[in-house]
Amino acid sequence: MNTPEHDIRFDRATHVRELQRMLRTLAFDDVRIPLISEDGLFGQETANAVAAAQACLKLPESGRVDYPTWVSLVGATHAVQEKNREPSPIPVLQAGDPAVQEGDDCDAALGAQMMCRSLARRFANLTAPALTGVMDASTLRGLAEMQKICDLPVTGQIDPSTWNALTQAYALFGRNAATPH
Repeated sequence: MNTPEHDIRFDRATHVRELQRMLRTLAFDDVRIPLISEDGLFGQETANAVAAAQACLKLPESGRVDYPTWVSLVGATHAVQEKNREPSPIPVLQAGDPAVQEGDDCDAALGAQMMCRSLARRFANLTAPALTGVMDASTLRGLAEMQKICDLPVTGQIDPSTWNALTQAYALFGRNAATPH
């Protein structure tokens, strides 16, 4: 059999699976591309998805994967993955950093206040401090309550262990998608 150059349909199943993975990624981002299964076979379903992706990428709609199509699919897939990537966490406090204490005016205090307020909407046994950015009495109380719940030393200060426990609790329970602010 004579195979056309740069045509993935005649390549190994691993390459077809990679193509199908890219098409699936693009399909989750653009409804014009049909969602296909990843079976390693270049059948009509895959060809239709390729043609739809080619149309979205303003390429000739052949349903075949030539070099320009492959390069465009790789670029589009990377763009979608980057767009949907989880944000990187901000390391506010790390091991060795001094604890944030009463009276300190800092971003860590404001972040802790925001997370404590969000968690207090969900759990009645937590204090909701005002958003001042200053480690005041209500913030210290809210942090002490979190420390007790998380079995940490109850200091009312923001140290790395408290910060990590607070951010984990917030990630699990604090944010309400219906009212994110």
